[in-house]
Amino acid sequence: MAAKKKTRGKIKTSRKAKPKASSASDYPCPNTGKALGLAATVRRLLKEPGFAAFMRHELCLAHQGDEDAIKCIASYYRGPTKDELDHLCIAEKDKARCLACTDHLNFIDGLAWYGGAKKR
Repeated sequence: MAAKKKTRGKIKTSRKAKPKASSASDYPCPNTGKALGLAATVRRLLKEPGFAAFMRHELCLAHQGDEDAIKCIASYYRGPTKDELDHLCIAEKDKARCLACTDHLNFIDGLAWYGGAKKR
């Protein structure tokens, strides 16, 4: 009998598996408040583990092409400003790509994962 090959599949996520917020407030989609820039989003991801877990879930869906998740993230995170990209020393030739609707999600991916993985 042939041995089974172990493989790692894609992370499967679904809207049903959405993580619960850690506080009494929920994170509705779309966001009812103002979308934040990069610095404010980073601070919130590190301060609120529930928000980080929520965003990580939505980011996983967005990277798989889920339009609802992309819209949800856009309602919370407007991406980096040109000034923030200057502070990050992003080359002028790369700034347009970084401001594009999906490339800027990569700025918060690791932080959402780390912030949501912290012990509460």
